[in-house]
Amino acid sequence: MLFEECCSVIENTGFNRLRQYADNVNVYCTYRDERMNIVFVWNEAALAGFSPELIDNQNRSVVAFFTQKGVFNCRLLNIICTYNTGMSKRNTAAYFPVWFIDENTGKLIIYEEQPDDFAGLREVIENIDISVVARRGKKSCHRAKIVPTYVNWFLIAVNIIVFAIMEIRDSTTDTAYMLKSGALNVSLVLDRGEYYRLFTSMFMHGGFSHIFNNMLVLFCIGDNLERAVGHVKYLIMYIVGGLLANIAALIYYDVMNMNVCCVGASGAIFAVVGALFYIVIINKGRLEDLSVYKLGLFIVMSIYLGFQSTTTSNSAHIGGLAAGFILAMLIYRKGKGTRL
Repeated sequence: MLFEECCSVIENTGFNRLRQYADNVNVYCTYRDERMNIVFVWNEAALAGFSPELIDNQNRSVVAFFTQKGVFNCRLLNIICTYNTGMSKRNTAAYFPVWFIDENTGKLIIYEEQPDDFAGLREVIENIDISVVARRGKKSCHRAKIVPTYVNWFLIAVNIIVFAIMEIRDSTTDTAYMLKSGALNVSLVLDRGEYYRLFTSMFMHGGFSHIFNNMLVLFCIGDNLERAVGHVKYLIMYIVGGLLANIAALIYYDVMNMNVCCVGASGAIFAVVGALFYIVIINKGRLEDLSVYKLGLFIVMSIYLGFQSTTTSNSAHIGGLAAGFILAMLIYRKGKGTRL
């Protein structure tokens, strides 16, 4: 909690966020007093993956970045939020300029031979009220527990119910049965005008593993988007994104002259991913437990694995991803909606 509060007060004093090296590590800079002031803010969880030497290397790399830009007068400070200031001091203080914030008391600790102040940050950090931070953290946790995600659960339930009914009636791996039941097919849509298939195919799945994988992903990320944009906007993004994904797949299959049977919620799910990717970007690289790195890795791996499979509709995935990103640009407004 103090990590987030510390980052917030640093930004409020005019520092700009430069980059994020990893979870719980933020870098800020501002040109003040005729020099570039650079601040690394570390959460204790991040220190497990960084030795003092690696931290020093990260410090040097940022200074080198500004040197390459022609800024030679730089000074740097590390701020470490930790529950064990003694251990942290032994492991880091001899290597680089560093302050510590005790997570237990909220007290700023500055040891000998460390800078007494840094671009006016000492006063604002010392004024952080740990009791207010603690109450805010409790409220945030409480909100996280009570904010319902009705729409996401509803969508998961509908997909499962539709699959169960279809599986009881016949095999969902039977192409003829799926086409008869509403699967997406180029000739049936374009030649016969059965455009309803763009919608019905979104809730159909071919086999247990297909629906299990899709619903698992929707369960893991759908609630993040619903909390970020609200119930109605989330439903709009899911349905419209899924329809646009299916239209993209339809166009691709028509151009490639492929008369295939296409079903699944993955186009809509990729629209959710695309929307989240945009929202995470404009929220400085993070949204709840999601980061640009995590989402980017998921996107790259999913598309790569899709190209390795002959039964995956990559056109729907890519179309959904683009649709979700654009829909989020049009619909999402930072600071509005039901968000944590």
